[in-house]
Amino acid sequence: MKTFAVASVLAITCASLVAAQESATARNAAFIRQCLGLLTASTVDQYMQCWAEEPRNNGRVVSRDRLRDTVNDIVNTFPDFKFTIQTIVAENDTVVARVTQSGTHRGVAKTNFNGGGLTGVEPTGKRMEILATHWFTISNGKIIEQQAVRDDLTMMRQLGLAPAPVAPPRP
Repeated sequence: MKTFAVASVLAITCASLVAAQESATARNAAFIRQCLGLLTASTVDQYMQCWAEEPRNNGRVVSRDRLRDTVNDIVNTFPDFKFTIQTIVAENDTVVARVTQSGTHRGVAKTNFNGGGLTGVEPTGKRMEILATHWFTISNGKIIEQQAVRDDLTMMRQLGLAPAPVAPPRP
């Protein structure tokens, strides 16, 4: 009888832990959806509340103020900047979002948020739409780390700032 009771307690405890983990995972996915929605709405101050004070961005610790400057620069360079979530996958404190990033180049970038390719470049008035993957780590309801991979070359081509690919010669 004791073995059954212990097994029952363990099963209930495991089920509770799994439910808590699933709940945290769902909460974190919803949090990232909300944060990306704030950025799409160009509500930078509210979006910045999603971030810890000194998060890691692509492996480097940055201040939230510096990150705010970068986000403001993105919104000023692409006033209609938009994230469209294609896929979101979450597990525990990690959320990965595969997104389409789009916008019209209407401002002069002041930071090197796109590898410096747009810094000081006059607006082309052209629209870009690229795929990107953002990998977030969340702790205590804040983003503590982000890594992103974007298709900047395609963006530069769409904006007319990089040559189109050249077809290989035919044999």
